[in-house]
Amino acid sequence: MRTQPHKEIGTFPITLTHEGLGNDKFAHFGRSLDAGHWHSDMPGLTPGATLIAYSEGCPRQIVEYSKLVYGFQCHNGVQSRRRRTSDRAYRAGVGEAFGHKYVRRPDDLRESDYSQMNEALFAFLDKLSYEYEISTANDSYTDAVRESEGGGLDPDSATYWKLIIEICAARSSSSQNQDPEAMRRGI
Repeated sequence: MRTQPHKEIGTFPITLTHEGLGNDKFAHFGRSLDAGHWHSDMPGLTPGATLIAYSEGCPRQIVEYSKLVYGFQCHNGVQSRRRRTSDRAYRAGVGEAFGHKYVRRPDDLRESDYSQMNEALFAFLDKLSYEYEISTANDSYTDAVRESEGGGLDPDSATYWKLIIEICAARSSSSQNQDPEAMRRGI
């Protein structure tokens, strides 16, 4: 973690980078999306990391570390308990941060509509989960092909594909995405 240029508390827009706009998991975010913030630090960057989104107060809001690993600095999953949380935070000293450019007052926190940012996060998580399922199926497919090659089966035979599908299904924790045609294409 690194200290960011500005403390952020409240709802402020994040903006997708060119790479973020090209990432299917974030297509539903649009160019910009309001997100919740309650931080004064930001994630570090590792070799190969890709910046997905930034804000005016923080140059690193979402970072992709790999196709299945992301770091979110912004808080897209804000719950509706905002009144108690913002009142408690104010009493705990957040009030001292007022006067900073990117710090909202408790009333602003209570009145913010968090539904769009929550929907965006849930859609991202659905897409990430789906990609994980596909990745797991591909790994099972590759292992199954290796196992079946020793059996002298013809890869064009129905028996070969039936064996591949059975091995994959046995290894997969979720067989709902086990489309035999997609497996043949390596999807």
